[in-house]
Amino acid sequence: MNTVLDFFAIIIFCVAFVEKTIDAVLVDNVVVDAAVFGREQYLRRQLDQRLSALYAVEAQQEHLIQKEADEIEEPSIPEETAQQKAINQRNKEFLDKLDHLIISNLLKTDLDVNFIAEQLCMSYSTLHRRIKSLTGMTANEYIRKHRLAKAMQLLRSGVPATEVAMECGFNSPSYFTRCFKAEYGVLPSEV
Repeated sequence: MNTVLDFFAIIIFCVAFVEKTIDAVLVDNVVVDAAVFGREQYLRRQLDQRLSALYAVEAQQEHLIQKEADEIEEPSIPEETAQQKAINQRNKEFLDKLDHLIISNLLKTDLDVNFIAEQLCMSYSTLHRRIKSLTGMTANEYIRKHRLAKAMQLLRSGVPATEVAMECGFNSPSYFTRCFKAEYGVLPSEV
């Protein structure tokens, strides 16, 4: 801020020099004798007003910069309400129940969305919508993902690919191979 003061001191000095009616100038808050007291007071008042305005703007900018810095350092994370906790708990319980149902009926080739909806006592569309909102996958994709995860476990334990396909509920070994390759990027025989 000293540069601003120096700037205004130079301006006042120049005005005094040009007009030659003022024998005093304000330099670093020291006033030298003035021939025309009224004019010197007027200039001092103008300078004080302008400096006050500059100080106010600078303080406001520093406040905004500090506020932005505080927001960057500590992002506000809204706390989870009791209602949100209850909803999250219900969703977790639903997914746990769904996973258990899929895993326990994985060997059935007729394991599909209708069977699961019937077991969970909800409609096909409600089940599909709820699974989609919680996992981002369709109900059929969710079931297939569980089957393929089980298939990967069996393949790693040394079970042949054709047996794995049947044990995981796939009717066709070629369809199993296609799904497995799409999910994991390798053929079942390469695991």
